[in-house]
Amino acid sequence: MPDWIDNYREKILEKIGDEEPLLEYALFHDCGKPLCKTIDEQGKQHFPNHAEESYKAWIDAGGSEEIGQLIKMDMDIHLLKANGIEEFCKRPQAIQLLLSGLAEIHSNANMFGGIDSISFKIKWKNLDRRGSQICKKVFE
Repeated sequence: MPDWIDNYREKILEKIGDEEPLLEYALFHDCGKPLCKTIDEQGKQHFPNHAEESYKAWIDAGGSEEIGQLIKMDMDIHLLKANGIEEFCKRPQAIQLLLSGLAEIHSNANMFGGIDSISFKIKWKNLDRRGSQICKKVFE
């Protein structure tokens, strides 16, 4: 686990608030993937624009806008660059998205080649760095 989890544990738990929306988001965040799945010439699966497709599927199924917004922003933490930290931290959902991103890279580790793979380590290092920056900005 990243150091920022331990360093900001209490503040993170306070910021999460009601855990029910976070659990619902975690459960349904990829619900639109079957709608946008493609397979390339090498047989590798891709899910272009899956966050937007998942948002639409969630809303079409009668899901709440609150969860829908989390679903729509699902990939933002993975694509976040240093120059976007300040804007990202203004979102009320910043910490939820950060925690979800951490959970996602761990749950998808096998897809990246396992936790010892270079691909996983790159994703983890980036998320660890962004997580530290986000927690400092949000909590200090």
